[in-house]
Amino acid sequence: MWQRLNSVDEIHLGDQLRYQTGDLKKDSQSDDPVFQVVKREQHYFEIIPKFFAEFNREHEEIVKRIIRNIDIGYYFRLELWRDEQ
Repeated sequence: MWQRLNSVDEIHLGDQLRYQTGDLKKDSQSDDPVFQVVKREQHYFEIIPKFFAEFNREHEEIVKRIIRNIDIGYYFRLELWRDEQ
């Protein structure tokens, strides 16, 4: 299930994220691109498109996006995939 990510939420390597669009009622079957966390530091993390992560491509060949924790919720919104348990 997709859950809104806050700047204080903990992120782990391998987590799946997507940008939250203006439509807050969009279901999880949408065609929005999904990203995977490939590097995690104290104040930021790096993501790449999940498509490239699944094929174990060299990360140097791929354009990474660096997300600062403080920017989440201020400049853009992200959603984090959490398995229902």
